[in-house]
Amino acid sequence: MTVLSRSVITAGAGLAAVAAATACLRGIGIHNPTTAALSFVLVVLFVAAAGPLWAAVVTSCAAVVCFNLFFLPPLGTWVIADPQNWIALTALLITSVVASQLSARARARAEELRLAGIAHERAELSSALLAALGHDLRTPLTALRVAVENLKSDDLDSSSRAAQAALAAGQAEHLTLAFDQILDMARIESKSIRADMSWCAPAEIVEAALTHAQPSLARHRVEIDVAGTDEVNLDPRLTASALGHILENAARFSPPDSTVRVVAETDRDGLLLSVEDEGLGVAAEEVEELFQPMFRGRAGRIAGVGTGMGLAITRGLLAAEGGRTWAENRPQGGARFWISVPAQTRGAEAP
Repeated sequence: MTVLSRSVITAGAGLAAVAAATACLRGIGIHNPTTAALSFVLVVLFVAAAGPLWAAVVTSCAAVVCFNLFFLPPLGTWVIADPQNWIALTALLITSVVASQLSARARARAEELRLAGIAHERAELSSALLAALGHDLRTPLTALRVAVENLKSDDLDSSSRAAQAALAAGQAEHLTLAFDQILDMARIESKSIRADMSWCAPAEIVEAALTHAQPSLARHRVEIDVAGTDEVNLDPRLTASALGHILENAARFSPPDSTVRVVAETDRDGLLLSVEDEGLGVAAEEVEELFQPMFRGRAGRIAGVGTGMGLAITRGLLAAEGGRTWAENRPQGGARFWISVPAQTRGAEAP
């Protein structure tokens, strides 16, 4: 619904409320001009609080007309016999218009403060993001530069040269992933992510996510449990990327040679994914903050890894297709992260 449509509806509701107030007051035998004026002012105030200035002014004019015709003698005419009633009529009109203007100004000020707050939050987020990225990118850049300089040396044997080349390649991959996160976060903040729905099998999403997270999972055992053969209609790219970020997080905060387990299942509501790890789990006081941008939990601060963007990106990617994500601790230790994406399902054999 557009802003104009809402404004028209508010104005119409105001006119209907004036008519209803008039009928109600006359129906119960109230003809006192003061009581009627106060009733009309209340209607105008409600309209002014809910709609634009013009809707409140239209309601005010309707209230003045009804006040004159039905509550100021002689009733049913435009004539006002008592000069004091002119004062009452004028006071109603002035009060209604002034109240409308004050309400409109208050709403405009509230909107200004809201926008200012959003701008301030974004400025703080940008500052924190730059600081974190500056720290997180400096190490791989330094290692990459050192490795390249070492490769220039004629004193390296073949094994040392291969080790330096592998180091350079690994740091380049780290930088690529970091810049991908920056781009993803920028797209999420600008709300430019759009879902592109298509039918796919959950196994395909899991496979794509494992490929995305393969460098991080290289030192872990991975168990996969994909239940059923139904296909789901969702955005496989967004879903796989979100799952990939959670897999990277599980690998980062669980010990080498531990198991990371991925479970995928479908039901009539869509796709449900979970990732279990054997790490330290999530501190109870941090569960609600895990998916906030730039948040690094206790484990991340101790380990000194990550920019705090991965899980925030996960949430943003899933939100673009109506999905959500959350986390919990496993009774036997470690954490379990969930992804739920609402989607139509069908049998794999369907055309």
